[in-house]
Amino acid sequence: MGSALHIRNDSPDHALVVRVSGEVDMTTAAQLERQLEQACAQAGPEAAVVVDLLDVSFLDAAGLGAMVRVQQRCHQHGHRLRVVASHRPVLRPLTLTGLDAVLEVVPSLADALHPEAD
Repeated sequence: MGSALHIRNDSPDHALVVRVSGEVDMTTAAQLERQLEQACAQAGPEAAVVVDLLDVSFLDAAGLGAMVRVQQRCHQHGHRLRVVASHRPVLRPLTLTGLDAVLEVVPSLADALHPEAD
């Protein structure tokens, strides 16, 4: 397999940002899901949970499924899940599956942190 999955959390501007790099596939999707679930549980009232996929080099169905499940859990906690993606290895699976219409996908971290600026 390719590069390992690396995850780092930050908390800027009323959001909890989960920065992901490497490959999100069947061997790493559970790790991502756990980290995102923890972020949803730890986020403050009305805070967004942002998953930054700008440094992800591969995303498969297991990773997509993890994000959809976490989106549902975040919604139950009153949080929005925003996905930052702007390059083909991540956007292509999102668009081919139609999940770009289900998940809140934005092209930059700035757009995720300040959606009202649009």
